[in-house]
Amino acid sequence: MTDVEAVTRDSGLQEQMRTQGMEPVHLGPVATRAMIDDEIGRYRALAHRAKIVVD
Repeated sequence: MTDVEAVTRDSGLQEQMRTQGMEPVHLGPVATRAMIDDEIGRYRALAHRAKIVVD
């Protein structure tokens, strides 16, 4: 078990996350990378449509 997986399985942390409207899950490194890549693409497209630029 990785450190990240151990932390996400901690019941105290899970309850804190749920209180903040999050759902704690451990996806594994490949699925996590895919999720991050998807999020980057979605936010990049949103920023482009909103004409947001970073100097």
